[in-house]
Amino acid sequence: MHRIDPRTQLIAVTATLVLLDAVGVGLAAAGGLKTAGEALLQGSYVNAPLVIVGVQVLGVALVVLARGRAAVTGAVLFLAASSLSTAAVLFDGDVGHAGLGTGEIAYQGLCSAVTFVAVASGARWLLGRRARRAGAPGMIGA
Repeated sequence: MHRIDPRTQLIAVTATLVLLDAVGVGLAAAGGLKTAGEALLQGSYVNAPLVIVGVQVLGVALVVLARGRAAVTGAVLFLAASSLSTAAVLFDGDVGHAGLGTGEIAYQGLCSAVTFVAVASGARWLLGRRARRAGAPGMIGA
């Protein structure tokens, strides 16, 4: 069985989140939930706010382009933004909101599932990095 590289997984899940949030902005505007600008900047019932998506993208960019502590900082940023998004899903009461249609609620479920995968992906990269460093030859006390 082929395992996907943790960095590749982070890139894929982030690209998926960006796509889902862009579609969510369109759904929010088309459904009259918010204007496109409001949905983009503030988020809506069907998309995350731009700041969350921006931090996720920045974090993954650091993981992919940087090395050492900068890459770890990127992973922590990604994980923090994804965890905050997960907390919002679980606790803000927007999931299944009374004003949403069945399709919008199903879309929330899809976005939520991908967000949960994002948290797992960020944790996997960080834990995998630690395990790789601990097992590296010549590394004393890593």
